[in-house]
Amino acid sequence: MAQLADETASQIISRVEQNLDVGLAMQFKNVADRLLTESKRTKELRKLMRTRFGLPLHVSSSKVGESSVELSVRARGATLGTIAIGKRGRRTFRPAAGLKAAWDSTGTSSEDWADPKVRRFLKNAAQEISEGKHPGLVGAEGDKESVIEAEFISALRRHPKPSALAHNALVLYPAAGGMPLQFPVPHRPRAKTVEAGESARKTLGHSDVLARHGRGPNSALRVFELKRPDAPDTDHALVQALEYAAALRKVWRENPKIAELWGYESRGASSGLKFEATAVVLDTVQNRDALRASRTRLIRDGGDIELSLLFYTWDQRRVSKWSRDDE
Repeated sequence: MAQLADETASQIISRVEQNLDVGLAMQFKNVADRLLTESKRTKELRKLMRTRFGLPLHVSSSKVGESSVELSVRARGATLGTIAIGKRGRRTFRPAAGLKAAWDSTGTSSEDWADPKVRRFLKNAAQEISEGKHPGLVGAEGDKESVIEAEFISALRRHPKPSALAHNALVLYPAAGGMPLQFPVPHRPRAKTVEAGESARKTLGHSDVLARHGRGPNSALRVFELKRPDAPDTDHALVQALEYAAALRKVWRENPKIAELWGYESRGASSGLKFEATAVVLDTVQNRDALRASRTRLIRDGGDIELSLLFYTWDQRRVSKWSRDDE
């Protein structure tokens, strides 16, 4: 088989489609079916939640079940705690493990979401995260990719016009009025599998961000692969995004109803739903040259998944600008 650096887009798409792991495909089907089944109920439960201090709520595909739905409360990508919402609407908040020392003063392991203790805790924890404290907390300053992802999602939700992010409608769960979700993918990009070990082949991958790119029903599903400023695999970002897009298109063709999770009406392969892949990396001359060379190499024999590049400017602790490849 061709080496990763030598493969064209068409070859990568063919490899992903022909070698989709049966076990991962079944895992994905089970998760997708559950998300579809629970979408309406999750939407109703989401209505019971009022955000605190503008802190976004996220949902994980593994935390959507028949008996409860678990949401996470985040600040700059860092998880401050989780909220379990039961069938009868009970909302129980628990702090993140890395913040339990600050929570223990309340004298309880959990509290109702509406309790003033929860509000005080979230306000203080969010302030400390913004000051760069708790660097070991997932999503905090030690995890820049989560911070960049959080800022990217926030920017997309504002529907910026005109800008480098215009005409990208963030895919949420549930699709209407929902929350950010790292969408599962029945595939692990080759570069990531090598880095994580062979055991990674047995677990679902997750796309960083999905969006409907374009306007109206003819928009394309765009897969974004984000890389932190010092990521060692930045030059593989476009290939990884392409592999995820190819895998999602493969399972969509086999089960068109999946498109409902992305905000489309259920449609089959004949409907012409297009897929795109975009790498999102730090804006440097080296990265621009490397990713442009990667894109040129990939498209030399065509390929029916559009490839694009997006760059960000990292200003110490935040993203100050998003730029397209032509800017």
